Amino acid sequence: MKKGIVMVVTIIVLMLILIAGSLALFLVSKSIYITGAQQRGYTAFQAAEGGIERGMQLVDINFKQGNINIPPENINISGYDVRVTPEFIGVFTQAGAAIEFAVGYLGYGIAASKGGSYHLYSIFSDAGRELGAQSNLETVQKKIIGFE
Repeated sequence: MKKGIVMVVTIIVLMLILIAGSLALFLVSKSIYITGAQQRGYTAFQAAEGGIERGMQLVDINFKQGNINIPPENINISGYDVRVTPEFIGVFTQAGAAIEFAVGYLGYGIAASKGGSYHLYSIFSDAGRELGAQSNLETVQKKIIGFE
């Protein structure tokens, strides 16, 4: 009778140990999966940031050449397909400070007397890959003309 009880208690203890081990294994594997997903998301974000940097380069190059229509560009950064879409928003003018305010902070005619304009560009970057994370970023870049 005592041998039967010892065997039943042993089986119950082994089942509890097996359940605890299985639970620990499940939690560790889930944690590894979540960490991998976070890493893929961060890498996709970095690739999208790289796309924004490339978009700023495209805007600078085309602005110096006088082009306002900039075609989208597809690049590959760390295995992510990144589509960079710079888009011209418009030209905005601004009067000089000495013209707008007859006497400025520094005195009559000392502040920026010449007006100017600025071009605004929207830069959109979409980074992603098949069966991977995806990240989208958008920024606005201002290119200034004629301010002193």
